[in-house]
Amino acid sequence: MARQNTRKSSIQQSMGSAAQSRMFRMGFFGEVYAELRKAEWPTRQEATRLTGVVIAIAGLVGVILGVLDFLFGLLARNTLS
Repeated sequence: MARQNTRKSSIQQSMGSAAQSRMFRMGFFGEVYAELRKAEWPTRQEATRLTGVVIAIAGLVGVILGVLDFLFGLLARNTLS
């Protein structure tokens, strides 16, 4: 184990920081691409339906928060007056 670490560090020391950064990015984005290929993507119909659900819930939460804000505003105005 210790041998691998010293080997890595000697390789990294011999490389410039720009080359290290480039290798890290290539490895990282290669792994991201591989994981995205494994993912099970929803159909267009599922994605459309789920988008509608998210928009509806966001609207509902917005209305609830708006009503609460209005009510607390009325309460604050009546209490401070």
